[in-house]
Amino acid sequence: MTEIIKECFGSRLVTETLEAFPDKLPTPSELMERVLIKVKKPQIKEEPVSVGNDFRGRRRGNSLNSPMMRPSAPDGTPLMPSQSLPQSPMLTPSHSSRRLVSKTRVNTITEGRVQDMMSSSTSDNESAGEQPAKKAPNKTVKVLGELGVYCAGVKFSGFDTVDAKQYNHIFSFMESSFAKHSRAKDQKMALDIHNMRYMMRVYPDRTRITSNNFDPLIYWRRGVQMAALNWQTFDLGMQLNRAMFDGKDASGYVLKPAELRDIQVLPYNSDIAEGKKERSVVSFSIDVISAQQLMRPANLPANKSMDPYVEIEIFHANDKRDKKEADSNLVMEHDSPLKVQTEVIRENGFNPMFDKQFKFKVTTKHPDLIFVRWSVKLSNDGESYNERPAVATYTAKLTNLKQGYRTLPLLNHAGDQYLFSKLFCKIKVDSVQKMLIDAPRRTQDGNKLNRLGGKVFSRINTSPKSTIEKSSSEKTSFDSY
Repeated sequence: MTEIIKECFGSRLVTETLEAFPDKLPTPSELMERVLIKVKKPQIKEEPVSVGNDFRGRRRGNSLNSPMMRPSAPDGTPLMPSQSLPQSPMLTPSHSSRRLVSKTRVNTITEGRVQDMMSSSTSDNESAGEQPAKKAPNKTVKVLGELGVYCAGVKFSGFDTVDAKQYNHIFSFMESSFAKHSRAKDQKMALDIHNMRYMMRVYPDRTRITSNNFDPLIYWRRGVQMAALNWQTFDLGMQLNRAMFDGKDASGYVLKPAELRDIQVLPYNSDIAEGKKERSVVSFSIDVISAQQLMRPANLPANKSMDPYVEIEIFHANDKRDKKEADSNLVMEHDSPLKVQTEVIRENGFNPMFDKQFKFKVTTKHPDLIFVRWSVKLSNDGESYNERPAVATYTAKLTNLKQGYRTLPLLNHAGDQYLFSKLFCKIKVDSVQKMLIDAPRRTQDGNKLNRLGGKVFSRINTSPKSTIEKSSSEKTSFDSY
């Protein structure tokens, strides 16, 4: 297979590091018209080692009385002093290996913080959630693994490992495993810092038996470069992915937002120091004027008329409508609804006139990750809306939309563009404004238990003393927030 790959791609295939980038990732411009292979890093077979090497190679979590660690002493013969652990000469290189790791540390000035923020327990339980009890061996042969010049897949064992500092490594996570490693605030920060300099890939869970897709915005806002999707299903995930890469210059690469590429050093602000968070407020308006030559669905009965309406949905990186996260209550009251509809136009699928203006206001951390989806739907009775699949859709990244009067193409359920069906709209985007919002205070576990106890063990007592005690306890509970 390796020979076939080399023969098919020829000189376009990257088989060795570029001269200008021997120990760091090249820029996309340096890789124009080149082919990169992402493959698992081959497992290096080691020669049988001595007793001292066994102790040196012991990983954290392996028991000392493991059968793999027992020396093969014949018939209970006691170990010689030279074989004992304290006198083993194989323990001395640990200091030199530490020095070697510190010399190869590159790029970000806060890279050392990853070790502190990512606990060792996090790095040890990756295989438990994603792999069965018996680990499958890595069967990648050496000649194939050598093709992973800049995309060498390695197993995640924590951000403080040597593999996590190699310039060409790439971590791959199943979506459920990624969620497990991105729950706490320090874990999210560790992911953000890692993905500023190194590669990461997330792929769908094996439980998606219908080949549906996840929301890639969950991973893009964490700096993940590769959100692997089921391309055979043109659902919301694929629609957002196509909109992301349908850039203005038709390029194969899209530059991540600045806050996901570099560590932001902000000047001192007393409000931020007190716990407030900076967010961007994006305001824009969309006028849905008309549609032209909408395609009649094949399953629509001949005696039933087309009663179309247009539904507009907004998706952004901080949208927590369907997510259970710690900061899901960071919702701004003045933000506009994220889903709106025009009026239903009865019996007109040829040139329905909607003439409806919608104004949107979105508060988000990543203003470059706002997407708009237009969905043309048909009413069942000519008056009401429904949740049935759309007959045509179009999704675009807000920053890629040109302002003014625009004709938007429409796509069918498979992602193919209709030849004549169009939407006519007017788009206006205001300048981005910055604002500070109050971060919610986390409720202490003790307060939760106290409130739970009050609900479970509360008794009805109308005496004056109990009333005073009740009001006092309520005041104390309120002051604790």
